[in-house]
Amino acid sequence: MGKGRAPDCGAGLTPILHWVNVVVGVALVAGGVLTLIGLFTSLGGSAANPLNFAVSLYISFFGAMLLMGELNMPARFLVSFGFLAGRVGRSLFEFFVSTLCLLVGFSGNGKFADIFIIIVGFVTLVTSILYICYGLDHEVGYSADDGVLRGGASTGPGRAAKRSDNPSVAI
Repeated sequence: MGKGRAPDCGAGLTPILHWVNVVVGVALVAGGVLTLIGLFTSLGGSAANPLNFAVSLYISFFGAMLLMGELNMPARFLVSFGFLAGRVGRSLFEFFVSTLCLLVGFSGNGKFADIFIIIVGFVTLVTSILYICYGLDHEVGYSADDGVLRGGASTGPGRAAKRSDNPSVAI
């Protein structure tokens, strides 16, 4: 452990975190759908709480994004959402989604869906903290040697700059 670095969380954590993230992605989708069903079946439905309706949709969508990013399906997905390819970017995304889960769960009325989404939110929060610790300790991020953001996008010139250097490509 070097000076100013996070403590080593364990080298064998990669496959465990991978499968925990797959389960968390499925649970986020299920929790968002359960919350939506709970909103539509409760008295007043989504008209009484439009914020929870919107956030539940986001939770389901973000759970699907996390699942696709974790399973690398489709392969082009990580090109569009490069922050999900790196451990630190994914952990910050998971932290954000966990706060959304806790917001929806604690603002509900204590039904099964609310309790389920609170549990999913806490599991996602713990997973994000583990990913932050693991990602910082295993040198995921910017590399000054090759100018590449490991697990995501390039820090070099963009496509427009590459086209302007090539005289055979009309801009």
